[in-house]
Amino acid sequence: MLRKLLVENYALIDSLELEFGDSLNIITGETGAGKSIVIDAISAVTGGRTSRDIVRTGAGAASVTAVFSGVTGKWLEENGIEPDESGDIIISRRLSADGKSTCRVNGAPVTASQLRELGAALIDIHGQNDGRKLLDDSSHLEYLDAYAQTSDLAASYAAAYSELKRKEASKEKLSMDESEKERRTEALMRLIEEIERAKLRAGELDELAARREMLMNASRLTEAVETAFEALYGGDRADGAIALIDVAQGQLEHAARYSEGLRVLSERLNDLRYSMQDISD
Repeated sequence: MLRKLLVENYALIDSLELEFGDSLNIITGETGAGKSIVIDAISAVTGGRTSRDIVRTGAGAASVTAVFSGVTGKWLEENGIEPDESGDIIISRRLSADGKSTCRVNGAPVTASQLRELGAALIDIHGQNDGRKLLDDSSHLEYLDAYAQTSDLAASYAAAYSELKRKEASKEKLSMDESEKERRTEALMRLIEEIERAKLRAGELDELAARREMLMNASRLTEAVETAFEALYGGDRADGAIALIDVAQGQLEHAARYSEGLRVLSERLNDLRYSMQDISD
């Protein structure tokens, strides 16, 4: 219920503070005393339409604050707003002279549409020809279920219907038409053919990585091999190891005529020359 109302610079009101009791509260007065302005202020703080014209002449902004107690905190949970320590819901709305409006619930900023939704759950304002929730189409089923005492059945139906729609969406996601199946089958068959043509084998990735490393260092390998070849075979500037061994072997073979022991060394050098020839080739 509405416990307190604070109004400042609203229409003809400079400053007003009202506290309401637990039972029936009646505001009386002559025509023009401002009763309707109080109702308008309550409507404004619970999400009703406002305009810059309600700002009191000479003031920069109008503000209305309302404190409600004994209400459910479901709306607060759904909108991620922390409840007040006292359990009350404190709503404030400020409208500046330039038409800008700011709304807060328990100190947290909210939109005007959120405030209207909360206000509809907190209070009903009845005039000669209006009832806020009675004219709200979204509330009619709630009234009907309450009158027929079928609210629990409606909640069970809503839960079952939501589960049905979820399963239908899952089924639709899993099922495909024939053309889509054929398209995917053809795509998969092409992939299988490509894999088979590639003739992949175990360890091929390591081999390719090693070959890639070799190709990246091709110039260094070429330079090393050419230098090694020249060292074995010789070049324009010097004789290679094979030529020098050939000279040494020939000398020992000539000397072996005078010393049989040198013949063994001559033969070993000859074998070494053939080995180096194979390496060079």
